[in-house]
Amino acid sequence: MTGGEQLVTAPVGTRLDEARRILHERRLEKLPLVDEAGRLKGLITARDVLRVAEHPNAVRDGQGQLLVGLRSGRSATTWSGPRR
Repeated sequence: MTGGEQLVTAPVGTRLDEARRILHERRLEKLPLVDEAGRLKGLITARDVLRVAEHPNAVRDGQGQLLVGLRSGRSATTWSGPRR
């Protein structure tokens, strides 16, 4: 188990490019995000970084979370207009 002195963390709000640099330099798979009091508030993984690189056009909200969309309605194949 890693002791507190050896634990590598980053502050809340760390940008993904900075997290990627830290993960690469320290050869880590997970980077805990902590607040000013040292409480765990989040986690960035190497897999998170890879997914963003693999899918750069994915739609995300202001916090970087994926958004989901759904189209529901009429199309040419399912509806041809008003029935008489």
